[in-house]
Amino acid sequence: EGARGVSLSLGATELAPRWFFAYGFSGPQVREAVSILNPSSRELTVTVSLAGKDRAAQPAELIDVSVAPRSARRLLLREGPPGGSPDAMVGMSATVTSTNGVDFVAEREVAYGRDRGDGTTAELGASSAARAWLLTPPMPKPDRDALAILNTTARDGRVDVFLRSDDQVRRPPSLQGLKVGAGLRLEVRLERWTSGVDPVVAVVSADVAVVAERYAKVDKLHDRSDVAGLPLPAP
Repeated sequence: EGARGVSLSLGATELAPRWFFAYGFSGPQVREAVSILNPSSRELTVTVSLAGKDRAAQPAELIDVSVAPRSARRLLLREGPPGGSPDAMVGMSATVTSTNGVDFVAEREVAYGRDRGDGTTAELGASSAARAWLLTPPMPKPDRDALAILNTTARDGRVDVFLRSDDQVRRPPSLQGLKVGAGLRLEVRLERWTSGVDPVVAVVSADVAVVAERYAKVDKLHDRSDVAGLPLPAP
């Protein structure tokens, strides 16, 4: 409703007590939701915490939300962390945590209205964090290409981003030693190196446990795409 686009995501192979979503936005003409699946015979309660670039937020209506046994529930993330102008999209990561010990599955959807260029994306969350991630291209020759990185720890971290194509590995100086605050979100723009060229794989290396997603847009298409990262062994 209010957006055009197509999305799909993989299923989950296991349940978990916590799910991380690095990618996401809040703002006018943007609708973000998290779907919670509780396949168990017990009632589930979850709390959804939000994180932006400079601050985190804990909406009162997303604390200890109940999900009945063997059912699913869709939660709208109506407001993100404060910051930015009222008309701007604000990057927003989310963490969904079970507060009563029942494991579950969570998936996120982001839909954009026509004033935002249309599009819809969906992706399963990450059930654990890691210090290194590999991120494949969400779409070929994008006009906008970026990483969303969520610091899941209670201390500030540093991130390095490497770019790999068929014939070379690049370490742009501007993508090295990036700071991501404790419990906060970092956005890294990549289109300077990836727009209009053959597919480029990104590798994220951090000194703290993070979660990474990659998203892209082609201006002539009325849709967007995002892909979850693949965790790698710690370097």
